[in-house]
Amino acid sequence: MRRLTWLMVLGAAWAAAPACRAADAPRTDEPLNAEDSEDPVEDFYSMLEDPPFDRYVDYAVVGNALTRGDAGMLTNAALRAAEGERVLLRPRKGVTAEHLMRLAAQAAAMDGDAADLDRLAKGAKTYGMIDLLPGIESGRKLFSPDRSAGQGLRVNVEETPPQVFALLRDYRDQIRTARLLGDRNTLDALEAGLGTGLALSEAQRAYLTGLIADARKAAPEKQTPEDELLTKLAGASRGEEDDEGELANQPQQVTDAFLVSPQTVNTGRLPAHNRAVFAYCERRVGKRVGSGQCADLAQLAIEAATGRSFSVRGPKNAPGDYVWGREVAEITPRSRGVGALEPGDVLQFHGARFAGKITHPDGNWQSWESTADHHTAVVVGVKGDVITVFQENSDGKLYVTLGTYRAGELKAGWVKAYRP
Repeated sequence: MRRLTWLMVLGAAWAAAPACRAADAPRTDEPLNAEDSEDPVEDFYSMLEDPPFDRYVDYAVVGNALTRGDAGMLTNAALRAAEGERVLLRPRKGVTAEHLMRLAAQAAAMDGDAADLDRLAKGAKTYGMIDLLPGIESGRKLFSPDRSAGQGLRVNVEETPPQVFALLRDYRDQIRTARLLGDRNTLDALEAGLGTGLALSEAQRAYLTGLIADARKAAPEKQTPEDELLTKLAGASRGEEDDEGELANQPQQVTDAFLVSPQTVNTGRLPAHNRAVFAYCERRVGKRVGSGQCADLAQLAIEAATGRSFSVRGPKNAPGDYVWGREVAEITPRSRGVGALEPGDVLQFHGARFAGKITHPDGNWQSWESTADHHTAVVVGVKGDVITVFQENSDGKLYVTLGTYRAGELKAGWVKAYRP
């Protein structure tokens, strides 16, 4: 449990420091429940049902991956579906593994995600899908990080209203999904929506219009039956996500002048796993991951980045001190060690006590103290001795937020950094 204690409060209240209680056992997102759906939803779910394959891939996870544009999750699902087809000696009903592999390759190419493209190329060779290899290789060249660096819309998180930030992210995700699935109907609806009274600047509106135009150029005149099914699946997944209060986009105030905006981070230079962990967390700001506990975000981000199940554990004598990979730095009251941190590194807090004093213009001052016996966060960036992080279950918010920690204010305990 993290606790904030006021020692001497004068003047206006100051924002509470982030808090996280000891993490429960992390768990994955709950699957969609088709039994509670309306008839049209049941119809397309019945077209996707193939019980022998359930042990290999859950299509609710595929729906979530499409909704979030998550190349790592799509790659995992495609490779698991391919393994199922190998064992069961037949294609999966509804949507085949090869089709999922193509979509995953497109998503990874859009991100310039070499790690997932490498996994897909290896999988194509392993499972006899050699015809996928030219597309994977051309995608690697077209959307490499070097080619895409500097493109896109820059958004100042400190100056952009949270509702606008959430709207931009939601539009971007929906355009991305529609492009992957060749969904012209959704692109038309999104373009029409931009003509309504949305609180967007001209630059933001032009950026989204450009994304829609590019997606429309890439879309076929008619969707394949498999993509039609996946479009319905993604729509059902998005509907469920929006209906869940803690899964919906949540506004958050970002007022810390030292906060590093995720949009300003050059991820192209990062190790592949760091880049994938960073991208996973960035797409989920304002959304609940897993059960909403702080360790869930890091665990599921690492699983998406590596394509492998990750067991969260610590030493026998300190099971809550989770180890997330190779230790690269330790921050203590005597050694700040922030210079070695990279975006996408995972931070583990132990018995950490931060304290400081704020002096107001009128001369009044206030002291504060916060503690985190156990907490987990993912590095966004470092400015001076201030670390910006993605974190969950901060200040009671069971969804992903941005926060900052100043290494110089650590008075007790430690924070270890791990490279996934």
